[in-house]
Amino acid sequence: MMLIVNNIKKSFDSPNGKLTVLNGISFEVSAGELVVISGESGVGKTTLLLTIGALLVPDDGTVIFDSQNPYQLSNNKRAEFRAKNIGFIFQQFHLMPYLNISENVSLPAIASNVDNEKQLYSRAQTLIDELGLSERKYHLPEQLSVGEKQRVALIRALLCQPKLILADEPTGNLDEDNANIVISKLREFTQQGGIAILATHDGRLAELADKHIALSPK
Repeated sequence: MMLIVNNIKKSFDSPNGKLTVLNGISFEVSAGELVVISGESGVGKTTLLLTIGALLVPDDGTVIFDSQNPYQLSNNKRAEFRAKNIGFIFQQFHLMPYLNISENVSLPAIASNVDNEKQLYSRAQTLIDELGLSERKYHLPEQLSVGEKQRVALIRALLCQPKLILADEPTGNLDEDNANIVISKLREFTQQGGIAILATHDGRLAELADKHIALSPK
């Protein structure tokens, strides 16, 4: 299993004309690797993650994951590809405010109409316990700390056992203990053969990565 990002380019329209965010980004990642994409705000880290994650069509270049180019698929098939292969940890968590933690964790599985619901529910409870949230499983997101919300987002990404996890600033607002919990779980994921790609402005994470991709302003 490999991820091949080849000559990715992406621009957006702005009041001052076309704004180039990604200008020919290329790299390869193998199964079992943890990759850190670093750079200051505005250099395109999130744009690159969204492009890798089959959520943002590039202007040019290709993304090949596990021998498949998701941008050659129909919208419905691309959504299936994401659900089957990719777990996302968004910077703003994107937890549903009216669902408790157990329900939030299970949401992607429910949305994907999986047929092993009981098994996934059991796995969700195990992950909730492992990440120290067993006493919070029936709480709403507004009742959680930032660190707890981040762990919920991590559990949700891990639940369906994806091949690839994309994490946007996964430790950005966390204290050292919570940051270590998140990184430890992502490293465990890669040791089991997954690929994890983290976008961050925290230079310390680069030291923990198997590969480091530094983006600079255009």
